[in-house]
Amino acid sequence: MRVYAFWLSVIPVFRLSEGALSRDAGHPVIVHSVINPPHPNNKPHHVDAASAGPRRLLQHTSRANSTSVAAAASKASKTSKTSTRSNGRATIATFGAPKKVSALSPAQEEAYTQGYTLQFVGLAKNGVEPRDTMSEAANRCMVAGGPSSAGGNSGGGGTALVWEGCPHFVQKDKFGVPTGDAKKPTANQLFQFTIDGKLRHVATGKCLRRVLCGPDLGPWGPERPYVYDLGFCDEKGTVKINVWESRANMAAQTMALGNALNGVEGTCIACGPFMMQQVCEGPCDMVEVTTGWTKLPSAYAFKKKTQEKGMLRFGPFDDGLCDSFVKDDDAMASWWYFHKYPIPK
Repeated sequence: MRVYAFWLSVIPVFRLSEGALSRDAGHPVIVHSVINPPHPNNKPHHVDAASAGPRRLLQHTSRANSTSVAAAASKASKTSKTSTRSNGRATIATFGAPKKVSALSPAQEEAYTQGYTLQFVGLAKNGVEPRDTMSEAANRCMVAGGPSSAGGNSGGGGTALVWEGCPHFVQKDKFGVPTGDAKKPTANQLFQFTIDGKLRHVATGKCLRRVLCGPDLGPWGPERPYVYDLGFCDEKGTVKINVWESRANMAAQTMALGNALNGVEGTCIACGPFMMQQVCEGPCDMVEVTTGWTKLPSAYAFKKKTQEKGMLRFGPFDDGLCDSFVKDDDAMASWWYFHKYPIPK
């Protein structure tokens, strides 16, 4: 019996070379250690989903449709555009037509593509409401004239602004009955409103600007007045405008609309009346000077403080100055109508 018991205690010792005993005494399971793992080439082929390109959930591509897949990929590669090449490899920039992105709403986009005659109406005789768009006293629209002498040595090369009858007025007989149709405006009579608040002339491509009249007479000369004409749109004197809408057709009750495109969007043909003013950061005739000091190659400038907005009302100048007939006046009733027309080709 002792020999049999000794034999049973020795058997596990000899089997340690095959594996390790389980720690659970109730279940003596032998765990075999892997000495030589199988070679990777002998494993079944497995494709990693992360590196297999686009995921195809519950889809399998067979040899039958592999030809159609290759044809679709070839067609897509032809429609793609390459921007740069590096080391013989093409970099794909975009697929198909580029997406159009605009800062304007669809209604403003349509309003921007139209031309407008600018009719100055002012106030009616009662001094309470703007004149009607068909009033005979309001039959004057701002148009481009000949060369302007405003600006002198620094800001010449402009086009003068003058006034003439509006194309929407029709001829009438002595009884006030219309005898013909309204005329179509020319490109010289039309303006456009830009997204940054500028007023662009269609025929010349120039923008409304405010400049000093005549040449600089020096420190001992009289102060030169300001007038309005047309100049290059990137000049410092270019005017940026905002409009205010009349409430209940009362000149004393207005609501700010901001950019003129906000007032002419939609289905209006004779849009208005609007009070149109030039908007400036601070006084409109103030020279912009940067304060600070400079020495040698280095410089330091103080940060400008935010200034209150300045407003200028402008309109007809019957006497004219420097070939232009538009000026600003604080007491001017700057009420306008904007008549919408398609731009002639």
